[in-house]
Amino acid sequence: MLKKIIHRINPASTNNLIIILGMAIMTFFFVSTLMAQSTTLPSSHWGGTLYPNTEQAKEIGVQFILFSEHDKYKHSISNGKMICTDEIDFSKKYNHMNETLGFNLISMSNTRFIRKSDVLQSSLLYQGSLFFGLTHNQPTEFLQNRVIHTSNLRGADPLCKIPREKTPVYGLLGYSGQLSYFFNSLDRSRRGTVQNRTPFFVGGGYAVSNIMQDAYIFGGFRDMSSRELLWKRLRISISGVFRAGYPYKGFIFKNVANGYTIFQGSIKVVLFPYFFPIAIEIGRTAHSGLFLKEEFDDAIHNSLNDLTPLRESFSYIFINIGSFKFEMFNDSAGKKDRGPTFGTRISATLYPTDKYFNKLLNWFPLKYL
Repeated sequence: MLKKIIHRINPASTNNLIIILGMAIMTFFFVSTLMAQSTTLPSSHWGGTLYPNTEQAKEIGVQFILFSEHDKYKHSISNGKMICTDEIDFSKKYNHMNETLGFNLISMSNTRFIRKSDVLQSSLLYQGSLFFGLTHNQPTEFLQNRVIHTSNLRGADPLCKIPREKTPVYGLLGYSGQLSYFFNSLDRSRRGTVQNRTPFFVGGGYAVSNIMQDAYIFGGFRDMSSRELLWKRLRISISGVFRAGYPYKGFIFKNVANGYTIFQGSIKVVLFPYFFPIAIEIGRTAHSGLFLKEEFDDAIHNSLNDLTPLRESFSYIFINIGSFKFEMFNDSAGKKDRGPTFGTRISATLYPTDKYFNKLLNWFPLKYL
């Protein structure tokens, strides 16, 4: 199957893919630091994880996120198999946006305590994130049309490709900040009163960029778990978060909803939590809608924008092995392939105890975020 995929790639696509992946690899090797990916745009509206960091850490990552103008090419079913054409189904156009955008981002984050010596503020963390990159047809076209849709990774027949017409190149730059507070409980014993952190949190944040602007509040619980199982080699936990915000237009997304709400829930399994943690988390996200609906008047062939947000549903899988994290999210839960379609994030975390790497990164501007 791999040989078939490779033969279908044209040289231009290969060169573009090599450039973008090369940039990502260089970033990992020369700047290898850093999380707080939950605060970056646009992944926070694409079904990516929204939970705040629980500890101070630095993180760097790469993100590939896709907005599709059209759904799959027109197709028919013959003998139970999908027969694809090269004709675009304009009736399944997503909304007013007349272009397909592949967001390729490098994100750098710093999560730190506001004042660790203070009892109240010891559970108050600030996450600052800087993200930059460009929009490009690759590598999202490769991942979508030449890997996922041409294979049977989901145990089904290959899917029709997603058509692409206009794929502009824009520079991307943004910054986000987020305050998170984890509630504490007081346990009294003969030895005195001990303060323990609970899974419950509240907070708020903002993001400014040429993509769009965002301001929001949130609350929920993170990693509410039972006792360890299998001689402390297995831990199962659940998480949930609610977020409400006010988006504002930017250079790229010019027509967004007046407000939104997001519900996200997940379950996580952690193997060897005290030796070498390996975590696998799966979750679902319900979004009230970031983009506005567009209806077509067939009589005059014009589009009529209204104020109805387009609701979205996403699913995601998150894998954490040591300090490295991999996350993939898509709109398969919404049963479509247009609009906010899919995304993937790869990142590495550096904790304060890693003194050797911290010395190498003293020059890095991440500490000023």
